[in-house]
Amino acid sequence: MKITNSVLSNVGAGHATVYDRVAARQPRPARFVGPLVPPFFKAESLQKVTLRDGVISKPELPHGKLTPMRAVLQRVTSSRVEVNGEPVGEIGTGLLVLLGVARDDEPEDADYLSDKIVNLRIFADEEGKMNRSLVEIGGAMLAVSQFTLYGDTKKGRRPSFVEAAPPEKANSLYQYFVGRVRTLGVKVETGVFQAMMKVTLTNDGPVTILIDSKKPS
Repeated sequence: MKITNSVLSNVGAGHATVYDRVAARQPRPARFVGPLVPPFFKAESLQKVTLRDGVISKPELPHGKLTPMRAVLQRVTSSRVEVNGEPVGEIGTGLLVLLGVARDDEPEDADYLSDKIVNLRIFADEEGKMNRSLVEIGGAMLAVSQFTLYGDTKKGRRPSFVEAAPPEKANSLYQYFVGRVRTLGVKVETGVFQAMMKVTLTNDGPVTILIDSKKPS
């Protein structure tokens, strides 16, 4: 387990209480980076961790506690994205994918989503049934980064986006996702990260599907 962005208190001989977020899935040596928790972390996402004689213990997270990477898929006959009135990405038949990256996400989340999306059978076969994948029809993907997928409207009238990853991490995983899809044999067009974009599409069906990445229970 990796400890990051931690706040230490009650430091004594061989014992300390740490509040942190879970930042990795694989067991790793404890490591402390920085004295403060960044402001985009919610208090609810912090967990109490006890270190005693070098042994780390903490309760298991409930299922769904970590926010997954999120993608909205729209089956299209055409889609286009413009920045400042100029086209930067355009496809014909395929998928428009709005991709949201959460603060807890890792490359494994992008691996799962890329594999799932390109092999999801949501295109019609000869009988008109949803039985063919993006790969099977030779379709393309237009991938657009979309942090607003994490808009939380439970309180007040202005959405909160604290679950979204900070820009540097979000862009890194967005680019990783795009590269991963390309290695799977799909042509990918993109928007421009953090730019004000105009996205147009012709939704075929309409068919719109929300997919979350796998997370440990």
